[in-house]
Amino acid sequence: MSEDAKPWAIQDFDDDSDDGGLTVAHLCQSVATWSCMQQRSVSVAEAALAFNTTPDVIQHAINEHGGFYLYLIGEDDDPTEQFIEHDGE
Repeated sequence: MSEDAKPWAIQDFDDDSDDGGLTVAHLCQSVATWSCMQQRSVSVAEAALAFNTTPDVIQHAINEHGGFYLYLIGEDDDPTEQFIEHDGE
């Protein structure tokens, strides 16, 4: 990664999925797959680091697109202590 590369922010995602860009819904699906494959509880902070984004973006993606199968446990103000959970685990 270049020195001037910045973490992805909400405005960096493509709101119009017809354009073929990366959407927040895509991120949510990827976080769901990645977090499940860790075979342990993962924090929002870990996911943000893994996906080169901020905890706010991870929280937004899960809250808006997680549906009934993906949700957060813990307070939003400490992403190191807020964990990604999957229905059926």
